[in-house]
Amino acid sequence: MRAVECRRGNLTLISTEHARVFEKISQMDSYPVSKMSERERQLAEELYQMDVLDQVGEGSGIGFRVITQRKIL
Repeated sequence: MRAVECRRGNLTLISTEHARVFEKISQMDSYPVSKMSERERQLAEELYQMDVLDQVGEGSGIGFRVITQRKIL
């Protein structure tokens, strides 16, 4: 289990499988769906529904990226 920050700034617990996909996507600016396995796509979609990932692109260039948190100082 791992805690990650979601879109609204709340902490969300994710499983080990989700954490592997999250790490893979966070190392790149945007991770295209075409490079993912079917299982990785499913886990990324679940992370997107939990507001941890953001979906970017259109058509065949769809991918996922980690939502960046902007904090006001």
